[in-house]
Amino acid sequence: MRVLFLASWFPTRVHPTHGNFVEKHARTVASAHELFVLNIQADPQLARRQFKVENWQKEDYAGLTVYFGQNEATPSWQRIWLRAKAWRMGLENYRKQFGQPTIVHAHVLLDAGIVAGFYHLFTGVPFVVTEHSTAYWSSDALPGLRGVLGRWAVRRAAFMLPVTTALGKTMQDQHGLHGRYRTVGNVVNTEVFHYTKPPKQPPFTFLHISNFRDWHKNVSGLLRAFKSATELSAHPLKLRLAGDGNLTDWQSSIAELKLKPEAIELSGPHSETEIATLIRSAHAFVLFSNVENQPVVILEALSSGRPCIATPVGGLPELISPENGILVPVSDESAMTTALLEIVNKYKGFDGPGIRKRTVEICGESAIRDAFSEVYALALQSRTNG
Repeated sequence: MRVLFLASWFPTRVHPTHGNFVEKHARTVASAHELFVLNIQADPQLARRQFKVENWQKEDYAGLTVYFGQNEATPSWQRIWLRAKAWRMGLENYRKQFGQPTIVHAHVLLDAGIVAGFYHLFTGVPFVVTEHSTAYWSSDALPGLRGVLGRWAVRRAAFMLPVTTALGKTMQDQHGLHGRYRTVGNVVNTEVFHYTKPPKQPPFTFLHISNFRDWHKNVSGLLRAFKSATELSAHPLKLRLAGDGNLTDWQSSIAELKLKPEAIELSGPHSETEIATLIRSAHAFVLFSNVENQPVVILEALSSGRPCIATPVGGLPELISPENGILVPVSDESAMTTALLEIVNKYKGFDGPGIRKRTVEICGESAIRDAFSEVYALALQSRTNG
C-alpha cells in the first residue's frame, strides 16, 4: 500500500528531535508499506517568504521537507499563508514524483489533518489522523477558524487515531471533535529498548528524560522532591537528568538546591541508542509532568523492564499500574518523595521481564504495525462501500 504521511511535527535540521515519536511511527509503517513523509518547517535562517524544498532518504522510506522563511516578527496572517503555500508545494512535488497515494496518514490535526481533509476533498483519497497533541487538555485548544476547520476535517476522516483513549475522549467530549475513533498508541523499538538486569552496585539510580520545559515536565518540583528523598533514604540515591533542553539553567537550579555532585547528573541531547543505554544503567524512571498524552520515553523504560513513577495525566493511567510503577498526584512533591523511597524499598518485588512482556504486547513494532494496517484496510473498505 502506498502511504503518504503528512506530519505537522517531524525531526528536521531546525529541530532535530521535534516529533521524533512520529518518526518512530514512520519507521514502523515503512516495514509493511511503501511510505513517503511530507512535512513543513519554519526556518528563521531563510528570508521572509523564501521557500526551500529538500528531499531526503531514510533506510526504509523517503520524504521531503518544505522549509519556509519565518521569524518572530512574521504576522499571524502571513504565517497561515506561508504554511498553506508550503503544504501545497510539498503535495505538488509528491504528485509529480509518485501520482496519488493509496491513503493519507496525517499526524496532528492542526494543521496536517486539515490539509489531509482538503486533499481528500479534491482527490477522494481517504485519510486517517493520528493525534499526539497535549493542547486538547486546555479548554481553548480550538479557537475560531481552527476549530471550524478542525471539526470539519474530523468528520471527513476515515478514522481519528488518538494515541490514548483518554485523549480521544477529551477531543470528543470537551471540543466537539466527533468522528470515528480508534486508539493506536505510540511505538517503541523493542530491539533497541530491551531488558537487562538492573545494576547491582549502589547508588540506586533514577532516570528522567525530557525537554526540561518546566511548565510541562515540572523538573524543578522533581529536583526538590528528590533532594528530600536523599535526606530521608537509608540508601545512596542518584538522579540522572537527560534531554535536549537548556542544561545551563538547570545547572544553576541544581547548585541552588545544594545537591551533592555524586547525587545528580545532567546530560544531553542523546541519540536513541544512548537513551536505551541510560535506561538500562538506571533502576527506575521518573516523570513528574503537569500534562502528557503517551510519552514515548515511558514506553521505552517499560520495554526495558524498568518500573516508572509518573503522574495520572493523559494516558499515563492506561500504562502505569502497581505491577510496573507508581502514580503520584500532579505537583505533589511530598507524594513524589514518598514514591521515590517506596520504589527503592519495594524494588525487588518488580518483575522486570514481566513489565517488558506486557509493554511489548501493547506497543511493540508488530502490534502497532498491525493496528495501522488494519485501520488502512478499513479506511479503504469504507471508501469502496461508500
